[in-house]
Amino acid sequence: MTSDDVTLRVNGKIHAGWTSVQITRSLETVSGGFSLSVTEQWPGHQDLFQITPGAACKVSIGSDVLITGWVDDTGPSYDANSHEFTVRGRDVTGDLVDCSALAGAGRWNHANLLTIVGDLCKPFGIGVKSTVADVMKTIWDHHIQLGETAFECIERVCRIYAVLPTSDGAGNLVLTRAGEGGAIAELKLGGNIKAGSGSFSDRERFSRYIVIGQSIGSEATDPSLFTAYHAESLDSAITRYRPLIVLAEASGGDPDWYQRRADWERASRAGKSKRATITVNGWRDANDALYRPNTMVRIDDDFLGLHGSMLIAGATLSLTDQGQLTELTLVRKEAFLLEPPSALTFDAPGGAS
Repeated sequence: MTSDDVTLRVNGKIHAGWTSVQITRSLETVSGGFSLSVTEQWPGHQDLFQITPGAACKVSIGSDVLITGWVDDTGPSYDANSHEFTVRGRDVTGDLVDCSALAGAGRWNHANLLTIVGDLCKPFGIGVKSTVADVMKTIWDHHIQLGETAFECIERVCRIYAVLPTSDGAGNLVLTRAGEGGAIAELKLGGNIKAGSGSFSDRERFSRYIVIGQSIGSEATDPSLFTAYHAESLDSAITRYRPLIVLAEASGGDPDWYQRRADWERASRAGKSKRATITVNGWRDANDALYRPNTMVRIDDDFLGLHGSMLIAGATLSLTDQGQLTELTLVRKEAFLLEPPSALTFDAPGGAS
């Protein structure tokens, strides 16, 4: 059996014995976060006061490293009966979310995704890895918009490639696609599901997606190549008139970029329209693997009407007086991946689509 001891390493020293734990990682927030607390009747962890905001840290469960980043906050408190010390922090990628984008001249011409993202991450000391082959395909133009954060700039160009930027928990930003973490557990009502809820909404879906953009050329470029491009994608599940115009975030090398962007918008919104929040006991599945984002699970839940494969978009591992719990946010894989609809069915509150 794998050890589930939660440890926080700061300045080479390992701190354990936490009485309250919350570790969250999600595809929808590029930076994972943690909150660890220890409560005791009498003070016995004076070394915790050596942990200060801004310190480099690493959070592990057993031998699995989940967070590599920085301490954001510390909070000591006490009353007549007990003392408590809380530490909160995030992945190194949290700086991409907080800080403004600055990289050279702030503009890239005929550059590829790996180069652009690498330039934006380099000042922060964040490595960039990719599991996607076509990140080397160049686009004509991408530039930093005034006032945007580094992650906003990264996210805009990633949409053109239909690529997902996420943290690997080890200090790197990874460019990947949905489901590449593999398949893990089965979730079954009446079995390992402790609690569940669903959210089924077409509020953010549209019948027609129109992506428009202006390609940039030069004096030597055929003028026909830098006229305004546009592409359309239709969602047949939305039967009433609901159009949406989307401005392309960057300029691709050919009109196919705009079609891909339109299809991504349609698929993403359709995928995110069906969500489930599932709580299970423990932090590990039947194969002794920690529940992680970007892995697939098979769900069988008659009450929510969910049957089939879903993607773990987020996982929150917690330790409370109820013991070890994991709260999973599940969406259709298409929410983060451009591909035809999966075999997942919705035969109760969500309806089939």
